[in-house]
Amino acid sequence: MTTTITVRIDQKIARRLSKLAKERDEPKSQLIQNAIEEYLEDTADYSEALRRLNGRKRKNYTIKEAKKHFAIRSEIKKRLSDKSANSEKISHEEFWARALEEK
Repeated sequence: MTTTITVRIDQKIARRLSKLAKERDEPKSQLIQNAIEEYLEDTADYSEALRRLNGRKRKNYTIKEAKKHFAIRSEIKKRLSDKSANSEKISHEEFWARALEEK
C-alpha cells in the first residue's frame, strides 16, 4: 500500500533529482522513497548508538582532566623508552605510582 505525500523542494534540488532520474532511468518518486528510507534507517541507527552509549556508565572528563590523562600517557611512553636505555628495574605498581604522583 502506498500513500501520496506532497513536499516542496528547492528548484536546484528538483533539477538534480530530474537529472539523476533520467541517468538511472528510474522514476523520481522511487529515488525519493529510497532516499527517505535510507535517511530513516541512518537516523534509527544513530539513535540506537546514542542510546547504547548513554546507557553505559562512563565518566565525562573535563578538558583539564583529559589533558592530564594524555600527559600521563606521554610520560609513560617516555619513561618506557628511557627505561630501555636505563637498566633501573621497578615493579609495575611502582612505575604507575611514580607516574601518577608526578602529575
